[in-house]
Amino acid sequence: MRHRVHHQWAEALEPGKPVRIEPLPSKENGQSRKEPMFLTIWFWRPVERLPKPEKGREQPTLRKAYETELAGKVAEMPLERFLRDLAPYMHKR
Repeated sequence: MRHRVHHQWAEALEPGKPVRIEPLPSKENGQSRKEPMFLTIWFWRPVERLPKPEKGREQPTLRKAYETELAGKVAEMPLERFLRDLAPYMHKR
C-alpha cells in the first residue's frame, strides 16, 4: 500500500511453500529429467505483515482495498500485467 511499501513494493510479497513437480517423459525422445523441479508461488502479504505506516499516513480506504483485492492472493497476475504495461517505457540498452 502507498506509504507502506510504495518504494519497497517487494516487501508486499512473500513466497509460498515450494511445490514439487515430478519429471515427465519427453514425447520427442522418451527421455525425461531425472530430478524433480520445485516451483515457488508468490503471494501478497496479509496487511498485518506489511511495514507499519508512518504516523499520520494511515489510509483506511486503501487498507480495505488491499485486504479485499490482494492480501493472501497469488501475485502472478497483477505482476504480469504490471510488467507488460511497463515494458514500453523501459529503456533498451
